[in-house]
Parts: sequence; structure tokens; C-alpha cells
Amino acid sequence: MKLLLFTVYIVLSCNQSFCQSLATNKYTQVDIDSLLKSSVVLPNTGYSITNIEFTATYGMEAREILGPYRDRFLQFQDQYPELGWEYTDACAVFKFRDTAMFVPLAGGHQGRLLRLVDSWGDKYGPKVKIRAQMLIGKYLRYGVKRDFLIKDIIVAED
Repeated sequence: MKLLLFTVYIVLSCNQSFCQSLATNKYTQVDIDSLLKSSVVLPNTGYSITNIEFTATYGMEAREILGPYRDRFLQFQDQYPELGWEYTDACAVFKFRDTAMFVPLAGGHQGRLLRLVDSWGDKYGPKVKIRAQMLIGKYLRYGVKRDFLIKDIIVAED
């Protein structure tokens, strides 16, 4: 009975694509380089959260999340507190073909993802499969933006 009530709550209080991602926990393979170069379109609901998967290379640097990324994550939490969007305080550089960017890591400074990339240091940049949530939302100072939160990193086998 409790599980049924929890499921009904999730379905009634979530964005449809987010609920589908939660229920199935499936990740859609994307060409991240092309995705980053395409325009960002705001969905009718005001935001969308999608589970995506892509291949990248670790850029051999991790640090605290700074500036606009931090502001947007906190702003999204304030706008939609019912979603429980995870704020993080850590990010790492990942390279995709001709693009490199800092991407936030779930779990922050205390999480297993930061411990993993820290173990690689600044000398080892393995090819990895990244499972992330892509958030598209509208922010007060930044307009419509696409942000990511890495949920899992799988080291690719050669």
C-alpha cells in the first residue's frame, strides 16, 4: 500500500519525461558533441529532465563547482523543490571530440564519482561512458540553458 501511494505521488507531482526516466532508469545514447552544438529549446512545462549516455575522455582535472553552474542548480532547486534536484559542489572536465567542459558530479565532494576521478589524478585520462541527467530549464539571469549532472561513470574497456 505504501509503495502504491509513493508511486501515485511520483506520477502526480513530476514532469512526464522525468517520471519516465525515474521509472525505467534507462539512458538514451546521444552524440554529445552534436547535442552541445544544437540550439536549446524550452519545453512547454518550463523544464525537462532526460537520462542520457555518451562517451567522453576524462580531462584530468576536477574541482569545486563555480559561478553560473552553481547558481543555476540552486535556482532550479528553488523553482521546483518538489523534484528534489540534486545540488552538487564538485565537477570534472570531460572531452568530447572537439569540445571540453566541466560537468557536475552527483554526490559532490563526498561522493564516489569524485573519488573515482581523483584516483585518476592529472596523469590518466581514460575513455569513459557517462550516464547523466540533462536538465533544460529557464533561469532568471541566464535564459534557457542545458545543464548536466553525471550520475555514473563507466570506464570503457579497450
